[in-house]
Amino acid sequence: MTSDLFQKYLRQWDKELAKKKRKIVLLIDECTVHIEPSNLEWIQVVFLPPNTTSILQPTDQGVIRSLKCHYRKQLILRILKCYDKNKDCDISLLDAVVLLEKSWRLVTESTIRNCFSHVPDSNFSLQQVCHKFVMTRVQICHDKSASLQ
Repeated sequence: MTSDLFQKYLRQWDKELAKKKRKIVLLIDECTVHIEPSNLEWIQVVFLPPNTTSILQPTDQGVIRSLKCHYRKQLILRILKCYDKNKDCDISLLDAVVLLEKSWRLVTESTIRNCFSHVPDSNFSLQQVCHKFVMTRVQICHDKSASLQ
């Protein structure tokens, strides 16, 4: 994913939403490619506060970890198979995608369910997280201005 590709995708999606007359809010984490295009009319982009991804996105807590583990295992098995046959082990992009697909099938339903069971309870609110983030930034600005006087 690149910044250009991300922006192109958002603009295209914005056009599709315009046809449906549907406005949305898109919550995304701060990532170098996540640059908000300035001319979106139907998508409001809201960046999540730093260090909240694992709290707000349960898949980061285990599903992705499990997928990576299975992928590494599939990759190592493939390399060992080549080694046993005394062959070079060239892995194409297609091979990598096939390994990824096999790995995804190995992620169990219980792993996915377990990740979502760790989602904060109903007392947790995005508003509280955002409020804390804003107040922290306000305090930092206040401290900096006080040190300049």
